[in-house]
Amino acid sequence: MFRDYINSLKLTVTEEMYKRHDREYAGSKKTYSSRANMDSEYLEDNIIENLDEAVRFTGPHKFLADVSYRNMKIDFKEIATQWYHVKHPTSRYLNAFQKQKLTHFLFFRSNRPRNNQMEYKKTGDYYAVIPVGFELQFEYLGCYDVMQVLNHYNPEWNNVRIQTLQEKYGTI
Repeated sequence: MFRDYINSLKLTVTEEMYKRHDREYAGSKKTYSSRANMDSEYLEDNIIENLDEAVRFTGPHKFLADVSYRNMKIDFKEIATQWYHVKHPTSRYLNAFQKQKLTHFLFFRSNRPRNNQMEYKKTGDYYAVIPVGFELQFEYLGCYDVMQVLNHYNPEWNNVRIQTLQEKYGTI
């Protein structure tokens, strides 16, 4: 599906892209916890702009899924480690799945700046804002239906181990 495209994508952040995220963060997406969190959308934006059948999910439930592709409603999740840290109650995802408002999670990693890198420690967010001119590269980790992910949810640690999904289901 998206694996080859994502793994081969090299995306240079332009000033136009950077300013668009600034505008969105100040406006329609001001509920994001930080400006840096918006930068995970560079991959979503690129897929929507360049792949047939990929459409931005809109409407009242746009915060459940990011991209509609064929019969799937996909929430893109950028992770830095082997763990997907679940930020909302699992009932939210289960309810969205049952109503067909969210069908899949797509996990990926990027080479984006992180605050554990010395040059970005001063920003305060784990993810630093990606500067203009930075060349993003991505690693596809898998696309799994909501139930596959929730079946491997660890409530004690509030996370899902991506490697477990990969071992059980492959990198679909």
